Amino acid sequence: MRKTLLTALAGIVLLGAALGSVQAEDLYFTATYTNEIWAANMDGSGTPSVLFTGAGPGSSGPVGIDWDTSAGELFWGTGNNEELWKGNADGSGAPSMVYGSTGSFGETHGVAVDGAGTVFFTRQWEGLWSGATDGSGAAMIYGGDPTSIEYDPAGDLLYVGSYFNSDIRVAAADGSSSTTLYTASEVRDLAIDPAGGTIYWVDLDNIWAAPIDGSGTPAVLFGDMGGNLRTIDFDPATGTLFLGEFDTPSGDMIWTANADGTGSPTTLYSGDFGSIRGLTIIPEPATLSLLALAGLLAIRRRR
Repeated sequence: MRKTLLTALAGIVLLGAALGSVQAEDLYFTATYTNEIWAANMDGSGTPSVLFTGAGPGSSGPVGIDWDTSAGELFWGTGNNEELWKGNADGSGAPSMVYGSTGSFGETHGVAVDGAGTVFFTRQWEGLWSGATDGSGAAMIYGGDPTSIEYDPAGDLLYVGSYFNSDIRVAAADGSSSTTLYTASEVRDLAIDPAGGTIYWVDLDNIWAAPIDGSGTPAVLFGDMGGNLRTIDFDPATGTLFLGEFDTPSGDMIWTANADGTGSPTTLYSGDFGSIRGLTIIPEPATLSLLALAGLLAIRRRR
């Protein structure tokens, strides 16, 4: 075990160094109406570009998306096409299906990857699933109507939002010990800051914040955001929230906002990006290495 751990730690260091030198884009988002995955820069420089076309089995579909720290891959759900897909974050090769439909109309929306070989994904009206990132097998770990998901590697926990059940829950990574944290309507997506003790989520028009342990009262961090907010992610290095909004009068929008609620949200990009439904960011290398280490230790605890 000690040799395995040391080998993995060496890999994490190399991963951080490699990303620091070759990773160009560090923000990725899904275009659900045009069936595409896009790439852009977190600092707002340059122009977003299409990373993959044909990002699902139909003419539309990509929704939630997450980044696998261990393999340099992106994973995304294809919505009502009911499949989970992946592709290389550098845009090489062609995207491919990881898990197909179960035939029970379980729309695949939220996606989270633990960085150690497991991908979690929601199948609306069916349940929360866990599977190997190589596609070798997946199983439902609890039922219900989940739509969004975040993984906490430090605690080996899953945070799950449900649009239809109007709640946010926390569970162990094996799906056990599921507990309701908050009642919240119109939950479209969520993000977590375990170190800061805060969970964030968006409805169509507001950014919400609350204690991650369920001990407080949710509060609107920023409101009147245009009526089409769909996705959110958190950068622990800068304390910044990234948000995606689609089909506004100005087209699709990507915003940034201070996670502490100061200042005002700022437009990072706007334009016709095929209707943004999900986004994910890649933290700077030092933070990424710490997240990968936390994931490795979480997997060790599971065993």
